Amino acid sequence: MEIEMRIESYGDLGEFPQFIEELIGRLSEQLNLNNLDLILFTENYGQDLEEIQIEKGLLVGYTNTENLTGVARSLTYIKNGETRFSLVFNASIILGMIASKQLNRAIHLLMHELVHVHDDNCKVYTNEDIKIRHFNDLANILRTFGDSIWSEFYADFMASRMVESQEQLDQTEKSVIQGTATMKEELANLIADYRSGHADIGFLFKRLQEITYLQLKITGNYIGQLQGCHQDLSPSFNDSYYKSTLDSLWCELSKLHNSYPTWRGVEDIEVLNSITLNLWKILGFDVQLINGELFIGGSYDIFT
Repeated sequence: MEIEMRIESYGDLGEFPQFIEELIGRLSEQLNLNNLDLILFTENYGQDLEEIQIEKGLLVGYTNTENLTGVARSLTYIKNGETRFSLVFNASIILGMIASKQLNRAIHLLMHELVHVHDDNCKVYTNEDIKIRHFNDLANILRTFGDSIWSEFYADFMASRMVESQEQLDQTEKSVIQGTATMKEELANLIADYRSGHADIGFLFKRLQEITYLQLKITGNYIGQLQGCHQDLSPSFNDSYYKSTLDSLWCELSKLHNSYPTWRGVEDIEVLNSITLNLWKILGFDVQLINGELFIGGSYDIFT
């Protein structure tokens, strides 16, 4: 494993490189990181990330919007017939956290990405087992949701167990609350577009997946952080339509964790399928696969 620093404009980094090497050395004793090739800290995050993606033959892209900047990315690729990994970190954000006395949050972020590598090594199924092959592939759509929810839960559970970051937890809880408030509104706007003929059912289902996938993924983060820190769900959700989803995920993720890593296969994460389907129903979409055909009904009475 190579640890590389491309942080020229910051001048003397002091004890940061040594601190990182010692921290990763300790974590390597606890996690399976044998096939991790590179950990890169760079101030040119987007440029260096895209160069590695191109080099490894991966899809090029990263988060970079007005409101959201990429912090870290785990890259998975095949090298000499073996699955390998590289991690790329936005050094500007990591060093900014440390400078603003959020060291625990920085360590949490590093630990989170390393656990993703460990988890991928422990899973008894591969990305091919959950690859979505066509529009009607509801089974693998739901498995992809479940895999993401589990992965985010476990990464943040392990990171929070090692170092508690209340700043990270507060930010994640805020994101879940905001997502809960905006999901119905955004889908209602899409339904209005459908009714007026400006969107078809295929587009509507695609957006339903995108909106709820992000929310459930962040919820996995949230529950992992809470359980890792031995905290309970916030009472802020007690009267929310999202409370049943939170309770179900809390229960099923706990069961999955208790049996991890001795899972049977991809069928283990299928226990999360019903949670995704039930959330879609709560939001007004009854999605079913009948005789190989995808049927989407809705309480909004828009599909007749």
